[in-house]
Amino acid sequence: MTTEGAGEDTGSGLCVLVTGAPRSGTSAMSGMLVNLGLALAQGVEEDDIFPPNQFNPKGIFESRALSTVNDTLLRIVNGSFLAPPLLAPGWVDQEQVREQLPGAIQVAADALPRGPCVWKDPRNCLTMAFWRRVLAFRPVAAIHIWRHPLGTAASLSRLGGFAITRGLTLWEEYNRAALQELAGLPVLVTSYEHALSDPAWISANVGRFLASSGVAVKATATDQGSLSGADAGVSASTDAGVTASTTVSEQRNWWDSALDHNPHPDPGILLPSQLRLMAILDGMEGIHAKWDPPELGNRDAWSEGMLEAIRAYELTLQSSLRSMRVAKDALQKMENQLRSVTEALAAQNLLR
Repeated sequence: MTTEGAGEDTGSGLCVLVTGAPRSGTSAMSGMLVNLGLALAQGVEEDDIFPPNQFNPKGIFESRALSTVNDTLLRIVNGSFLAPPLLAPGWVDQEQVREQLPGAIQVAADALPRGPCVWKDPRNCLTMAFWRRVLAFRPVAAIHIWRHPLGTAASLSRLGGFAITRGLTLWEEYNRAALQELAGLPVLVTSYEHALSDPAWISANVGRFLASSGVAVKATATDQGSLSGADAGVSASTDAGVTASTTVSEQRNWWDSALDHNPHPDPGILLPSQLRLMAILDGMEGIHAKWDPPELGNRDAWSEGMLEAIRAYELTLQSSLRSMRVAKDALQKMENQLRSVTEALAAQNLLR
């Protein structure tokens, strides 16, 4: 897809997009690709890359400049990182969205290395249609990594205090969006658990995937071509309480205990639409030369209701923030006027 003013100057090397729901192993996958020799997307500011934290001790591998563009896009369509918006067909043609295109092209030109590179941002699952216009003149491929929804939800709960139910809803929405928006691209699909437990498998498949797009990596040895060698920050020992080596029974017990404090309509049991999505993702694991979006079916009514509640809260929050900004600007204006009056009076020796 191309559009007037699309990103002719955003580079010519393969850009590998790492997609997935928040807290699903996207940082670990990005670290692996960097270890294999791909350049990391990075803006012009010295502190552009988010620093490591307790949840990702080996790095987040995410550009502030590019993430800021995504946050702006999501606000325009009444959403946010943690409140996926309702994106109607053709949303990228909205006037406010189109106005972001020139600036986004410049940010991408500054942040994306000219040669083969990796760009990770979970928000791209939602805003992919916009970025495919920006990168219309550059080869693009994607690695989509997904994690067991209860693992993602528990991690989001620890990170931001969200209810498990909200985390499950975010997991579903991000993965649904990505599976549709990646249409036509070369895509490698993997689960975080599989990639972590089988370094040889992920190493071989990433190597083959990149080679099929004309990118030769410097090594595919286990220490570099694996998630464990790149970043164990999402592993259960520091994050979700379960590891790839944990038995199914142990995982079930841990997830059930995590859900005790954040009850689901049927605690410990995923909604039918979430189970269906898991089965689709599991069945599509591997390399796809040209992604053909699967039939996802409808969301469950409960999931739809949760999304509506999340979006309504986001709209209320954005309205409150706008009101606060207006009030702040008014106070600043009054302060400036008072200062001007005070200075004028002082200049006339009318103040003692």
